[in-house]
Amino acid sequence: MSRNCRAVRAEKKPTFWNSAIAKLANWNAALDLFREDYRVPLVPSESAACLAVSIELTAPALLLLGLATRAVAMRQGNARCRYGPSSANVASTKARNCVRSVLA
Repeated sequence: MSRNCRAVRAEKKPTFWNSAIAKLANWNAALDLFREDYRVPLVPSESAACLAVSIELTAPALLLLGLATRAVAMRQGNARCRYGPSSANVASTKARNCVRSVLA
């Protein structure tokens, strides 16, 4: 993942969080927003508002976890390859090389 892509993901976290906090601070206005402006079909406005707030609260954490996935994969691949050539180590070497090619 390029640095620009990581920066975009990092700057989106406060957007989700602030939106959820604003909805929670004035729940009646949030419900009116879903009833009048959004008008989500097939889902009651209360359920849609709850779902939106729960997604907006969890999205920053998921974005943060997503930023670390490649680093963790590289560390795990390096740790497994230290113990000699077994079938698991060969597979992790192939995975590590694949990750390196993506990062390059």
